[in-house]
Amino acid sequence: MKNEKPLIGVVFLSIVLTSLIAVSCAATVSQEDYDKLAAELSAAQSQVEALQSDLESAQSRIALLEEKMAWAKAQADIISGLFVPALTGELNEMTAAESTRFFLEWRDQVEASGDILLKDKFQALMDAEFANEGMMDFFLYLFENLPKTLE
Repeated sequence: MKNEKPLIGVVFLSIVLTSLIAVSCAATVSQEDYDKLAAELSAAQSQVEALQSDLESAQSRIALLEEKMAWAKAQADIISGLFVPALTGELNEMTAAESTRFFLEWRDQVEASGDILLKDKFQALMDAEFANEGMMDFFLYLFENLPKTLE
């Protein structure tokens, strides 16, 4: 039992020395370094928030431009679907039943556009039985409105 006391003392001393060495070797951050890193983190978080806001703005702008492009395409389709046959004389060669069916099909597309003024002009065109003045008013509206849509 005499030999056990020095052995316990050596083990205890080894544990204490190992703990002291581990604590003294632990990395510490000075308050100055901590403050600097905290400021950099805050700046980075602010930048992330600003970039997120920019992204949301860009996504909103893209959605608006997609809507404008869809409406411009619908207008271009109406122009090409109605103006080209009128210009080439194809409408003049249609029977009354054929031209009525033709314009009724296009009326559905005009109605689907959601443009109240365009609907009114198309209805006036149909009410006037496709008279030249109504036709010009309708196409003039489309030709003037298309560039505005793309602004």
